[in-house]
Amino acid sequence: MAAFPDVQEKTQKEILEIIGPDRNPDYQDQKSMPFTQAVMLEVMRWRTTVPLNVLRYTLADTHVAGYDIPAGTIVMGNLWAVHHDPRHWKDPESLKPERFLTSDGNNVVKSPHYMPFSIGKRACPGETMAYMEIFLYFVSMLQKFDVRFPDGYKPTFEGKLTITYTPPPTKISFIPKN
Repeated sequence: MAAFPDVQEKTQKEILEIIGPDRNPDYQDQKSMPFTQAVMLEVMRWRTTVPLNVLRYTLADTHVAGYDIPAGTIVMGNLWAVHHDPRHWKDPESLKPERFLTSDGNNVVKSPHYMPFSIGKRACPGETMAYMEIFLYFVSMLQKFDVRFPDGYKPTFEGKLTITYTPPPTKISFIPKN
């Protein structure tokens, strides 16, 4: 959030309106916080934590997107590529939470091309719990702190893409809110 102070400020405003400065967030609050939800979704799209999906293999000969894939073929989905495909995401390298909101900003809309936890029957079984934990942590952090870079610090987001996305070391300050 330090790199996107306007997004941070708008998220904090929603947090204060819905939860206030003192009450601990509850998972049920998420329903009333579309912008905060959109920020979480967009961050997970923008910097996909697990860029390469788990290996799978085909059980039978199949045909997908013009390709014949024989039975027994090992398949690995590239979630990073899906999340950064300009055919599906306008300006994919930019963080734009609004892409997950209806035009009036009141409701969250997930794209069929959003899949940080994989897709289908074999998607991550912990997805619901992960969203809950991320929401509670993210909201608690922004409710109590402003997140900033030290003066003059120039961040980079060019991390390593391996089995997971590893961001580069970063200097961040957490400034307690009054």
